[in-house]
Amino acid sequence: PPVYCKVDVEGYEDEVIQGSAELMRRGFPVVWQLEINDCSRAYGTERGDLRERLRRHGYRFYRYDVPGNRLAEEEPASGAMNTLAVRDASFVEERLSAS
Repeated sequence: PPVYCKVDVEGYEDEVIQGSAELMRRGFPVVWQLEINDCSRAYGTERGDLRERLRRHGYRFYRYDVPGNRLAEEEPASGAMNTLAVRDASFVEERLSAS
């Protein structure tokens, strides 16, 4: 199963997440990279809805701190475009420290 999934589908992120429910129930992917913005409004989904769906599957939201080579927790109201939804931050931090 995938450990990391990058999704850039211009507003259809919710459909991808809904279609991945069984995969997420099995604990995968560990990381979603999503562009969460207002494109999804055109298709009836608010960015908060997508975030809540991921939270229910055990994800928390981060951004990648390039200079520190680490995850930085993202503010809930952040307007960040590229978001990392992470299920197991310690796994990711371990992988980052090995690189």
